[in-house]
Amino acid sequence: LGLGTGLVAGPVSYDSGDRVEAVAVADLNGDGDLDIISASRDEDELRVLFGGGNGLFRLGPEFDTGSGPVGLALAHLDGDAALDLVIALRDADAVALHLGNGLGGFGAPLLLPANDRPTAVALGDFDDDGLPDIAVSHETNGDVAILLASGPARYVPTSWIPVGAYTNDIVVGDIDLDGALDIAVANLHSNDIVVLLGNGLGGFATPQSFSTPSSAWNVALGDLNEDGVLDLAATVPATDQVALVLSAP
Repeated sequence: LGLGTGLVAGPVSYDSGDRVEAVAVADLNGDGDLDIISASRDEDELRVLFGGGNGLFRLGPEFDTGSGPVGLALAHLDGDAALDLVIALRDADAVALHLGNGLGGFGAPLLLPANDRPTAVALGDFDDDGLPDIAVSHETNGDVAILLASGPARYVPTSWIPVGAYTNDIVVGDIDLDGALDIAVANLHSNDIVVLLGNGLGGFATPQSFSTPSSAWNVALGDLNEDGVLDLAATVPATDQVALVLSAP
């Protein structure tokens, strides 16, 4: 827990299953306090921890997923007040959509198209129609699938964009400040971060690659030098480094 001084207190652990590979934080039950949802890849299940607003959590519902949940994202997908969930199921070659009930629980999965071994998902309105769309990264093909919303909680795959080799992580943000959402991915086998600049209509420009010292595992966006433009940071475990790409204003 943060101390407000740039330092954090010692960790408090909660049982979240074996081989937890994804976690997200949001108010899942509408009580105003932040909750945690995590994905256990080995147990093929999700676990919810309800927050008390004081840094403490209690066990919430557990529910089964398809095989190999490795990435998850939350958003309002069907137009109601409850957060919904999208999961990348690596070992099932699928993406699952679960509609939330507003109490911290989620409904049965709606399976969406995916290429071999999806690794992560990110949500954003890529075509500016007011509905969240889905971007999925894939290990085997090294591509990003774009699934545009055709209505509340309804999706159609519109493009599969090659971005490298063994694409492991994906994030969304407006990197070039044109008002349209862009995508950045981390690639393990091509040792790079790749940026896809969006056109606001659901399409993307030619991928731009930025080399990393070795395999890039995870990627994040943030204004690291306070110039008003989003920069990129990627973890590079093989060299015990974080690779930075500073965007030009």
